[in-house]
Amino acid sequence: MRVLILLLLLVLCPFLIGMLSFRFLPRNRQSVALTFVTGQLLSFALFEVIAVPCMLLNRYDSFVFTYRIYQVGTVVCTAFG
Repeated sequence: MRVLILLLLLVLCPFLIGMLSFRFLPRNRQSVALTFVTGQLLSFALFEVIAVPCMLLNRYDSFVFTYRIYQVGTVVCTAFG
């Protein structure tokens, strides 16, 4: 069961997040690998946008707060992808 969750988080979610930018790429650049890499980069960017303000503004339990917001953001981006 843990392996399936790991595959979901490391492969499927970045791929679906990368589908958000898929329509903006030219036809000759649309590939599975580029979609996956774009999804990873968008996922990292989402984490940075959420983590920096949370770490600076929250004094205690900032990581738990950041994790919860990031999970919601990941689910929303995956659903729209």
